[in-house]
Amino acid sequence: MRRLAVLILVIISGLFTACSEKESKMEEPDELLPVINGYFARNEAGESMGIIGNMNPNVNLGTNTNLVDSDYFITFFPNPAINFASVYMKSPGQDEIKKIWIVPAVFDPEYEPSDDETYEPEINILNEIAVLQTETTMHTVFFDLTELQSGYYRIYVEVAEYILYDNIVIDKDFNPTGK
Repeated sequence: MRRLAVLILVIISGLFTACSEKESKMEEPDELLPVINGYFARNEAGESMGIIGNMNPNVNLGTNTNLVDSDYFITFFPNPAINFASVYMKSPGQDEIKKIWIVPAVFDPEYEPSDDETYEPEINILNEIAVLQTETTMHTVFFDLTELQSGYYRIYVEVAEYILYDNIVIDKDFNPTGK
């Protein structure tokens, strides 16, 4: 009888330990999530509608500060998105493979990255925390976002030796007409 009680106690403590390990593993990716401080609002045609949050959003849209002159750049639109969106990716090569990840993000408009801070995520981390990922050689990709919750995200595009990224918002309650 005593052995049975000890066995039951061991099994129960094992279950609590397993739950704790699972919960801690679920919390670990939050530490890996990018912090965004603002985003560029864009309409369905990709035209800029202003900046929301910090006036210098922490994004890397292109390989040159003047995006028109960049060999590589990206733009996500509309932003905020409701259920569907596109990303346009400029690159000089027609057949260049572009890897795309959308990952959850934390919004903090007060966040100021240091001048030497660059967020170059490791690919295995992106694979781990991505809620959507794909590969393409096309310059424009259409996304069905109906399965994603409202919130802040970051889209990463790896092309050639560059990783470009944009801060994005999915807002299921957003009304683009303002009515």
